[in-house]
Amino acid sequence: MGSSPKHLIVPIVVVLSVLMDHTCEGQQHEPPSISDPGTVLIKIQNDVANNSATLTVHCRRVDRGYEVDLGAHDVAPYSYYKFSFETMKIPVTAYNCSFQWPPKNYHDFNIFFQARDGDEGENKWVVHDWGPCLRNTETGNEDCRNWS
Repeated sequence: MGSSPKHLIVPIVVVLSVLMDHTCEGQQHEPPSISDPGTVLIKIQNDVANNSATLTVHCRRVDRGYEVDLGAHDVAPYSYYKFSFETMKIPVTAYNCSFQWPPKNYHDFNIFFQARDGDEGENKWVVHDWGPCLRNTETGNEDCRNWS
C-alpha cells in the first residue's frame, strides 16, 4: 500500500481550478492606467537679439531613461515652434530644450517638467537673451527664468 493514487491527481486539479475560477469570478483587477491625464501644447517664441536673429530650438523628452528627440528647428524672429504630447498619471514627463542663436549663444532649459507644470494645457514660452519666460495667455504677464 505504499503506492500513491495517481488516478486521483487529474480530478483534484480539475476541481481546484474550477473552485479558484468560481472564487475569483467578478474580481478582475486591472492595473491602473498610467497614460491618460491629458495633452500638453508647448509653444516657444523667438524674441532673442532684439528680434534680429534666428533661434535654433532642439527639444528632447527625457524621463526615466525614455528619450524622444524632436530634432532641431529654426525659428525666425517673432515666430514660434510648437509641439504637443500626452502626459502620464505619474508625473514623470519632462522635456529639455537647447537654444542657440548667433553669434555664439547656447543655453539649455527644462521647458516642461510635469511635476512643476501640471498634466495638461498650453505653455507659451518666450525666449529672450536673458532667459525663457512663461507667458500667461490671459494676462500677458511673464514669469521669467534666468539661464542656468
